[in-house]
Amino acid sequence: MNLENYHIFTWKGYDPDTDLTAVDPNTFNSQGDKGHSRLTVFGAQFVYYSGKRWNVNLTNRYFARKTYYKYHDDVYKSTYDIALTFGVKFNSSVPVHAGFPFSSVA
Repeated sequence: MNLENYHIFTWKGYDPDTDLTAVDPNTFNSQGDKGHSRLTVFGAQFVYYSGKRWNVNLTNRYFARKTYYKYHDDVYKSTYDIALTFGVKFNSSVPVHAGFPFSSVA
């Protein structure tokens, strides 16, 4: 299980009544609307290892983001992803000898 939480802040914003055609884009410093966001990621992973050389892995992550704005409506969005993977372990059939690879194998 895994849980991550991020809290992102934006301090610089501008009033929506600002006439953007009248400002100098070289000196106008803004990141959009003032606000803050919280992103939470929850994940779970389930792995089955067989007695042979294969395994199955199921991973699920859920993402939820809530953004609070000063001049606009707050926004909440969420999504998820699921991954199913199969694995196979290959064993090396090359014999290991003392001094390998420098000694010759007879």
